[in-house]
Amino acid sequence: MPLASVTIEALRAKFNTLVQPFDVHPAYKRFATAPTHDGGPHVEHHGDVYAYVVTERGNEYERRETRDPGELLYWLVSDTTGQAAQQFERVHRAAGRDSRRLWFAKHVELLENIRADWGSRKREEYERV
Repeated sequence: MPLASVTIEALRAKFNTLVQPFDVHPAYKRFATAPTHDGGPHVEHHGDVYAYVVTERGNEYERRETRDPGELLYWLVSDTTGQAAQQFERVHRAAGRDSRRLWFAKHVELLENIRADWGSRKREEYERV
């Protein structure tokens, strides 16, 4: 996605297209533009700044801001694919194995299938863990 400002409606449409194939709880496919206060993120757009904001019970717990709509989309899609990867791991869990290995690998794979650079980025994030 180009660095130019993109409308929230266009981001919502792109997000919905990208996460549609994933069989996850609907809360992980939600593109909220107002606080839900349930621990899920919502999106704010002020001028050329996009914000990913997590609130729960009236408290703000996380706020990330960017001028790049593609960055915001990465954060949101990463949440959805992360949930899908966790579900995959639970179904394929093997006794005696670190469950995070399978979960992380699946998360990287799912993002790579959307955009190679997103998969590489997530791999690097997990390698730091």
